[in-house]
Amino acid sequence: MKTDPSHDPLMDEILGHASPEFRESMRAEASRLAGRRRRGRARRRVAIAASIPVAIAIAFLSYMRRPSSIAAPQAASFPTVHTKALASAFYTTTKSPVFTRVTSRTDGATIVETATAKPVFQNASDGELLALFPGRPIGLVSDGPGHARLVFLDEPSREQ
Repeated sequence: MKTDPSHDPLMDEILGHASPEFRESMRAEASRLAGRRRRGRARRRVAIAASIPVAIAIAFLSYMRRPSSIAAPQAASFPTVHTKALASAFYTTTKSPVFTRVTSRTDGATIVETATAKPVFQNASDGELLALFPGRPIGLVSDGPGHARLVFLDEPSREQ
């Protein structure tokens, strides 16, 4: 802040042709705005200084309201089976349409491994399918890649 607000060379140069009353009103307005800014900065500092203890108190209270004991974990929605590994003479191998192999491991893990079986049906090619109906008028209508319908041409249409 300047020591002598009544003598400012920049203001004198800008307002050199203005009346002394106008110059004084400009200085008073500038002084009022500067005071307002100063008071605003002071209010912000007080608000920040007051909010720090409040934030610390809220954090402390929320920490103190936590339950002191840890809740037991909820039971799994599926049953857990605990088994012991058997000697290799007790390994089981099965064959079924779904699984070709079921074995147990002896390395300490209680894991049952399964392998999927080969498909029960094989897909027939277009020629093999048409060869199943010799002497009968039939056709294949494609519904897209990998999809086709077998149509018997000697039967009336059922889509009506």
